[in-house]
Amino acid sequence: MAGPIGTKDLAYQAVEPYQEGLTVKNVFAGTLAVGDLVYVSGTTTSPATGSDPVPTVTKADADAAGAAKVATYVVTKAMTQNSFGKVGRYLVARGVNTSSYSTVGDPVYLSTTAGGSTATAPTLGTVQIVGYVAVKSATVGIIVYNLTSNPVVAVGGLAGSSVNTVADQAAGAISQANLGIPVRLSLTIADGANGTNVDFTGLPYKVRVRDIRAMKTNANGGAGDALTVYNGTTGNAINSTALDLNVNDRAMVRVAALDDAYTDIAAGATIRVTRTKATNVACVITLELDRVA
Repeated sequence: MAGPIGTKDLAYQAVEPYQEGLTVKNVFAGTLAVGDLVYVSGTTTSPATGSDPVPTVTKADADAAGAAKVATYVVTKAMTQNSFGKVGRYLVARGVNTSSYSTVGDPVYLSTTAGGSTATAPTLGTVQIVGYVAVKSATVGIIVYNLTSNPVVAVGGLAGSSVNTVADQAAGAISQANLGIPVRLSLTIADGANGTNVDFTGLPYKVRVRDIRAMKTNANGGAGDALTVYNGTTGNAINSTALDLNVNDRAMVRVAALDDAYTDIAAGATIRVTRTKATNVACVITLELDRVA
């Protein structure tokens, strides 16, 4: 039957989920709580037989690397570090604060906080739906975790912390200074008065500019039409030669040179674009970036 799960559909639970779960060992550095999302990190031996293999689990994390970025099970009974317990593919979690979700039926995503779930799809890393909201409430909310198919709807590049965790090496080795994750930023610039600025804020992480291009939109440009992109306030021009918009509508242009003194833009910094207008400067600017922290 199509449609969201309602409270009436959850009125009974024939079998406690941990009674039919998979026996695992918790190798996370702490307790795994009911509802924590985990992945299989390896194997150990059964405490009952001393020989049969038993999976080891630890918390999944949407912006981690490797297998850790996809949850395969949900914890159905809390277990302390290095103890054995149960995980399953399915769990009805009651008494959960689901007030951050819009409505019943909303998807629940694997979080970038290890082991957790979230109402918002991550912007970097794995976008994995791990369940659905059955009751929206700050106190008696219900989430139905269902990992029977582990639906990963997107994977956004490498781990979010991969650059930060690279150990700097001696000269000649890969380090944080020369490793980056490709990012593309598109900024829409409307036609406007000569000398006016367009500021873009909220940059979530440090980036390094490696190219700037523009596509003319709406109308043809004219002699003198140009844009300059700044790192923060006016004065720190990233493109040391102006982006020439004396082109026809839909034409593509590229900066001739960048100033390496300003190509590293800090997290939270403003990207300012200043118009030099004669005729029309409407365009979309594309910044080719590397995420470097």
